[in-house]
Amino acid sequence: MPSATVTVKRNKDMEKALKNFEQDAIDAIRLRIQQRARHYVAVDTGKLKASIRFLGKYTVGSTVRYAGYQEGTTPTYTKFTPFLRPALRDVMRALPGILGQTWRGTLQRTPPGKTTVFGGIIGAIANFFRGGK
Repeated sequence: MPSATVTVKRNKDMEKALKNFEQDAIDAIRLRIQQRARHYVAVDTGKLKASIRFLGKYTVGSTVRYAGYQEGTTPTYTKFTPFLRPALRDVMRALPGILGQTWRGTLQRTPPGKTTVFGGIIGAIANFFRGGK
């Protein structure tokens, strides 16, 4: 039977680009969640909106004591207006575009002489995330 195969060998440039991509993607996703949360948050004094920030390597949130009440994660009898859940929903919908854009940014930082076959693979993956064929 005829067959077709592709063998990907270990490549230091590939490993470095993938490691950079991983951190770049995490940073891009956190930043987009922060931006969208600030868009959705109800503003009275502005304290909650100003407090939405990175709380750890993977975390976006607020340390304002009433943030949980506003998000609706703490039992309360008052009206709440979620801001993190809608932000996360928006980011999940936009994730393929965010990852594609991040991948292209990672590629642009790859030295020109290091993009041989790997560059073709990267281009194909970036095209996939853009919705191409």
